[in-house]
This record gives sequence, C-alpha cells and structure tokens, in this order.
Amino acid sequence: DVVKAKEFFLALNKQPDKSRFALEALIGYHRLNQQYDEAMKLVDEGLKRFPNTSLFYLLKCDLLLRKGETKMIPDILAVVESKMIEYNDLYRAKFFEVSGLY
Repeated sequence: DVVKAKEFFLALNKQPDKSRFALEALIGYHRLNQQYDEAMKLVDEGLKRFPNTSLFYLLKCDLLLRKGETKMIPDILAVVESKMIEYNDLYRAKFFEVSGLY
C-alpha cells in the first residue's frame, strides 16, 4: 500500500540517529522512486556514520552507475575490496555485479 509506505518513510526519515538498517530502507525507497540525489545524500550519511560497512560503498557505486558518473567507481571498489567485502556473499555478489558493469 503506497500510503502506508509513505507514512513509514516519513516516520523513519524524522529519526535523528538513523541506524544502518534505517538508512538502507530509506535509500531503497529513494532508489525505487528514482530520487537518486536524495538516495546519494543518505548513502554519504551512511558512509560517514558506518565507514566499515561495505554496503554503503556498493550502494554509492550503484547510484553513480545509474547517473552515468563512473569516474569514482574504481576507487570505491578498491575500498570495498580492501575490506574483504566483510565476508558477506550478498556484498560479494554486488561487488562483482558493479565490477562487471563498470
């Protein structure tokens, strides 16, 4: 239901200290609505608050690809690779996906 999703988004977005999972949900909401600039702001917030989480680096790559801005992607992927992709199969898959698209 679109109305419930919007209500949930507004309530979650008002939280001052968003958890990693709240940021991920908000980024997903903006991506679905093709609001890539808003999603990027939240990704950058996630990178500042959770710099050791590969997910936000991978989401940044995804958004940059969608916007056609690929110059920074190799450097971002190098950071992800240096973190050993947190030994997470989902992150590893996303890493290879982005690497293949770039």
